[in-house]
Amino acid sequence: MDDETGAPPQPTRRQLLAGAVLAAGAAAGAAAGGQAFAASAPGATGAPKSGAPTTGATAGRRFRALVSFDDRVSVEQLRLLPVKPMDVVVRVECVAASYTIMRAILNPRPPGQGAFALTAPKGPMVLGQGVVGVVEEVGAMVKRVRVGERVLVSGSAECGQCYQCVHGRPDWCQHIQMNTYPYATLADGTPVTPRGGIGGLAEITIAPEEHCVPLHTNLPGPQLALMGLMTGCGVSAAMNLAPVEPGSDVVVFGCGPVGLGAVQGARIKGASQVIAIEPIAARRALAARVGATVTLDPNAMGSAELVERVRALCKGPNDNTYAGGRLWNSSGKGADGRGADFVIEAVGGTSMPPKAEAGPDPTGILPMQQAWQLCRTGGHVTYLGIGQTGPLSFPPTEFAVAGRTLHAGQQGGQHPLRDIPRYVKLMETGQLDIAPLLTRTWPLEQALEAFQAVGERSAVGAVITPV
Repeated sequence: MDDETGAPPQPTRRQLLAGAVLAAGAAAGAAAGGQAFAASAPGATGAPKSGAPTTGATAGRRFRALVSFDDRVSVEQLRLLPVKPMDVVVRVECVAASYTIMRAILNPRPPGQGAFALTAPKGPMVLGQGVVGVVEEVGAMVKRVRVGERVLVSGSAECGQCYQCVHGRPDWCQHIQMNTYPYATLADGTPVTPRGGIGGLAEITIAPEEHCVPLHTNLPGPQLALMGLMTGCGVSAAMNLAPVEPGSDVVVFGCGPVGLGAVQGARIKGASQVIAIEPIAARRALAARVGATVTLDPNAMGSAELVERVRALCKGPNDNTYAGGRLWNSSGKGADGRGADFVIEAVGGTSMPPKAEAGPDPTGILPMQQAWQLCRTGGHVTYLGIGQTGPLSFPPTEFAVAGRTLHAGQQGGQHPLRDIPRYVKLMETGQLDIAPLLTRTWPLEQALEAFQAVGERSAVGAVITPV
């Protein structure tokens, strides 16, 4: 409102700054016209590196995407809408085929129920996280990435400013997958939404700046895609949430791409014993290749026997409690001190019956319970699996006074801006080996085959290459 003199109020410094940024973006967009995309196309030279916004440069661009409808999934041609101020246009190099969205891709829900249980928007949408690509255009207020840069679009956001980020938990950033507005249209004009703001199963996507991390490396895109999504989740769990210590005993349930990342993270942190529990023989062999010291088949023994076997493997060299030893039984002298120091569960619920060896419990509840049981008193249990069905209970007295520290594993506690560059360095030096985890790549037209392989467990790491 006007002050007492009748003069209009003066704009604040924040308003002036915002206006200047928007004006600069509009000017850059007008100057660039349609040239920004051409300059950053494969093999082109002179791609802008300044990070100057190129608003409007790619609007109207046609591209292919795997679109999920209420009753089907199909490759469609879309038309890109104008980029918003905080969004980034990315030409997709490759995207990981995640087990998490496999069911939504292969078994769309009947009309009226939406394409995916965790998705709020109605109507057509594009799924897919763990994207590696090249920036084609940036919104007027984007600062983190520049046109022409290679980027990873992470499944987790990190704004650095929200309550969770400033309290040290960017894995729960309040901006995670919040953008649910349309980014493209079908041929008939129907709007298409990227699930959670990340529609990776496409030649082009628009991603929120908070999800984008620059990639200053020439490592193969498929390996980076796996690291950025599933494998990076497991690595982060071992290196962030579960504070694995040198010389410790670590147990990993499940040796898919997430669990195999946890195995490697534990090895990198210096664990002396890494026990991998996995029903599929080929995956047990892969776990041994990347760092597991012991592999166990949960189908080869009963649940109580498995727990006892691991506790015996993790009892330490002596039971002299005056020399740093553990009690090896509970015969009136105190609590049994055996068990793993750190347990990481990466099994989850079974969404599709596997063609490979099935585990003992498709609900995923049993390994969650076993993870608690075979962890020592005072140890750490990290849960990464999702999709479990059924109740989970803990013994109340033990939970209250002789419990474990439990960690909820959203993306393994990953801090994308900090951790992804670290993992890239570990990959470049060979300390983190993603290559054995990559089964193969599929083109966009064969994306359903890739997700089928993931669901059947015939593939460990599956990656889709739209271009």
